[in-house]
Amino acid sequence: MGFIALFGSYFLIRVLYATVPERLRRRPERYWTGVTPFTVRKLEARAESGAMALAAECVLLAASMCMTLAGLAFSVGMRAGSLEQSAQALLPVAYSCVFYGAAFLVAAAAVLALQQLAQASEAGRSYRTLAVLGAPEGMRRASVRVQVGASFALPTAIACTHCIFGFILIGVLSVMFGAEGFLPLAGGTLAFTLCILAVYCLLCIRACQTEV
Repeated sequence: MGFIALFGSYFLIRVLYATVPERLRRRPERYWTGVTPFTVRKLEARAESGAMALAAECVLLAASMCMTLAGLAFSVGMRAGSLEQSAQALLPVAYSCVFYGAAFLVAAAAVLALQQLAQASEAGRSYRTLAVLGAPEGMRRASVRVQVGASFALPTAIACTHCIFGFILIGVLSVMFGAEGFLPLAGGTLAFTLCILAVYCLLCIRACQTEV
């Protein structure tokens, strides 16, 4: 399943980065505005060189959310359930799932941030050229926001799609084991993950904008 998710994410990323810019180019009134051509070309270059890395981060984020939810469901959720002996037996596994889920989340967010910082550093000369050509600083900063935001948003969206199947399986198992509070735990896991990624994204945007 992991390989299917990995290569499925890879092909989806390549397709999106191939079709969306083409559709945008069909609308000249929007495409030829500000530094949009520069931004689009930078995003296409990132997809060409790092699509597999983004796909791996999708799988890592999905695994993080599923493992965290499973750990919470079979620890916190089982405490409110009726199968206390089963809960005690599952606690070591549940806590391990939470730990590795958090580790995967931090690793995926850190790798995404490092990729953006490295690419922004390499693109510093391009931004300086834009400044010489007369592009205002606001446009250059907006280009950075779009590029970094897209690089965080796309893997996150695909990871959440993968999690639908994992969450359904965990929900079925939690019902079988008598765990309670699955929906609040699932919502909390998703919200916590999105908050962590949003913080990393905002910090990364701020750091990358120093290059423009």
